[in-house]
Amino acid sequence: MKKWTTIGRALMLGVAMTGPAAMGQDDAPAQPAQATEQAELPSAESLFERHIEAIGGKDKVFAIKTRRFTSTLKIYQGSDEKPVRTGILRVTAKAPDSLIQEIIYPGVSTTTKYFDGKAGWTVEQGQPAAAMSPDELERFAVGARFYADADYKNQYKTYTTVNSQDVNGDTIYIVEVEYFSGRKGAVVFSKSSGLIVGAAGVRDLNGQPIEFRRSYEDYTDFGSGVLTAKTIREVVGGAMIEIISNTIETGIEFPAIERPEGIEDVDLSKFRKE
Repeated sequence: MKKWTTIGRALMLGVAMTGPAAMGQDDAPAQPAQATEQAELPSAESLFERHIEAIGGKDKVFAIKTRRFTSTLKIYQGSDEKPVRTGILRVTAKAPDSLIQEIIYPGVSTTTKYFDGKAGWTVEQGQPAAAMSPDELERFAVGARFYADADYKNQYKTYTTVNSQDVNGDTIYIVEVEYFSGRKGAVVFSKSSGLIVGAAGVRDLNGQPIEFRRSYEDYTDFGSGVLTAKTIREVVGGAMIEIISNTIETGIEFPAIERPEGIEDVDLSKFRKE
């Protein structure tokens, strides 16, 4: 099914995931016998620092203040070889935490989500603006942080390396992270490249917790001197979402965000470090 890299495929199939599947459960399963003793594992901090160096280093990362991703978005169901939907994903962002996300299905619909650092709302084509749900607001409050994993000390409340796995000639390290909301997840690093190659966790879908797994592949320099995952694949709820970046522009003029009437500031302190 599609042209996945070997590491990406392993992540989607759950080969490297030992803890994330249980993150929404009260009782976590026992760790596998082959798990490396924690004392032998590299620290989570060292893994994040190596990732930052691998993508270009802090100076280059923090020199960027605005950017725009334009990507092809495909959604697959089950084992289908062809996507059930294909569209355009455009994400425009500004440091420290302003973001506009557009999902465009040409000739069908456009959905635009806004986060201005203090509130988030959605505008469906032809519909009035609506405040984001609490779960979506958390995802945007965390995801809109412009520097994200390059500023991991402010992205996560805690981070601990919990396991390693050998996958197709590479070693993958799994770091369990806790967000400031208390939600837990995992970030997966490649030993050979030093890059973040996956993530996993649990999110709310229609009031029910549902697990997701995500792979980051094909790291590419789009002209800024910083490597970015060109391909992101996420498996959630029986579907696979594939995002392939076509262009990433930096140093762009960020459009003014005008907050609609009725959208008020919200308390974000429970979602992120202030």
